[in-house]
Amino acid sequence: MSWTPLETAGAFVPLGLVNGAVAPFAGRLAARFGAHRMIVAGMLLLAASYAMFFRIGPDSSFVSVVLPVMVLNGLGTAATFPALNMSAVTGVPDRDQGLAGALLNTSMQIGGAVVLAVVTAVADAGQRANATDPLAGYVPAIAVIVGGVLAGLAATTLIRNAGAHIPPATAASRGGIEEGQHHDDTHS
Repeated sequence: MSWTPLETAGAFVPLGLVNGAVAPFAGRLAARFGAHRMIVAGMLLLAASYAMFFRIGPDSSFVSVVLPVMVLNGLGTAATFPALNMSAVTGVPDRDQGLAGALLNTSMQIGGAVVLAVVTAVADAGQRANATDPLAGYVPAIAVIVGGVLAGLAATTLIRNAGAHIPPATAASRGGIEEGQHHDDTHS
């Protein structure tokens, strides 16, 4: 594919449209089916969308290859990220919800930067190993992305399952604050 920068940017428009159309309903869907189920479904959609990139070649068409990836990725993003935000603040006292949300978003930004660096290094190493193939390094780089999403899904499931085995009093006191007890640094 030899697209102009404008054509490349235009290829991402369906992702944004699908995400924008579905995201407003994500809260209701998470309330109905559970945030954890939405996260799992969304991450599976994301993994599938990235795996579909394995089909891309120099002569791939937008409609048959790229468009399905973008639509599926938009659905996965709309399902995953609102549910992650809901999970991050569930059970957190009102005064700490901003902090909980900020910690989630900071960790996602740092994780995204690390994964981007690894994927770029893998793609670059493949290109250096075979400079005549314009897609050299592409398949291993996509494999890193798919593996990263599946690792995130596994971690989410493990964390959820580990949290299910913690008694409520212990879970609440992990942060040093029992339910109903307020911590005020001015009185410590």
